[in-house]
Amino acid sequence: MNHLLEINELEQRFDVSPGFFDRLKIRNGRLRYQKSIVHAVNGVNFQIDRGEVFGLVGESGCGKSTIAKTIIKLYEPVAGQIKIDGEDITSYDYKKMIPVRKIVQMIFQDPYASLNPRIKVLDIITEPMAIGGAALGKAEIREKAMELLRRVGLGKEHVNRYPHQFSGGQRQRIGIARALSVEPELVIADEPVSALDVSIQAQILNLMMDLKDEFGFSYLFITHDLSVVRHISDRIGVMYLGFLVETGPCDDVFLNPRHPYTKALLSAAPSVGEKLHIDPLDIKGEVPTALELPPGCSFQTRCPFAFDRCIQERPRLISRVSDRMEACHLLDN
Repeated sequence: MNHLLEINELEQRFDVSPGFFDRLKIRNGRLRYQKSIVHAVNGVNFQIDRGEVFGLVGESGCGKSTIAKTIIKLYEPVAGQIKIDGEDITSYDYKKMIPVRKIVQMIFQDPYASLNPRIKVLDIITEPMAIGGAALGKAEIREKAMELLRRVGLGKEHVNRYPHQFSGGQRQRIGIARALSVEPELVIADEPVSALDVSIQAQILNLMMDLKDEFGFSYLFITHDLSVVRHISDRIGVMYLGFLVETGPCDDVFLNPRHPYTKALLSAAPSVGEKLHIDPLDIKGEVPTALELPPGCSFQTRCPFAFDRCIQERPRLISRVSDRMEACHLLDN
């Protein structure tokens, strides 16, 4: 049976080089042409099954959102493979992606920037259905849009308003309704509540989980909020500097983290109520720049347990115990 989403050795890089003359550098007495390349995503592998919530966590700038935008082909992947329901879409152009977008939809981090400010809410919801070739008449499309708006907590009095006339929470509800309008099988939620007030975040999260149960789709849920990811995820993946360093069932990872970075991340997270019994792990220094990745393990410059092999050889994400995968040489000993 095929996974709903399968990512194999996915890589994404960006050329952020300055102008031509600024790239010219003198090294060892010779004039050289130098590029600046951001290594945003580096050989990432994971799968999502039907009905599953996979949480992707990590510090800001670790490549989570880049993965999401590469999966839906807003960015073309540099290397690797993207499969949707067993179909390789890695090289698909815009036209070939149209039917795929009925299967995979995305809820963006900024609900205001993701909505067209020049069209009304009803048109925002009905446009994906019309473009996707829904076998419905205009009246049926309108009726479906009205039902979706009702389901996300908005009424008929909202349909002729523009995005700027709504609050942040209401705009995110519009974004959710738009994503669900084509009945997707996978919804990619990229930090969907981070731009909202704390008082609104719980409402949106509860709505998203209720809709998942009702419509039966899967989530790729991207966040840096560990309490959120634990609350909603079946499995999680932990990212650092563009690398996936640990994956596993959500509770297993939270109660028994195996990678040093995961331990440091969980031990530093504030919590209310239940305390995770994880010994504090003191890591020093800053995250290295993605312009110049460290040799060997991406975490070796900050890991208190790093040894010679960590500096010389990059660890691969492999399974050592059932349902868990980690990229760490320490676990081989």
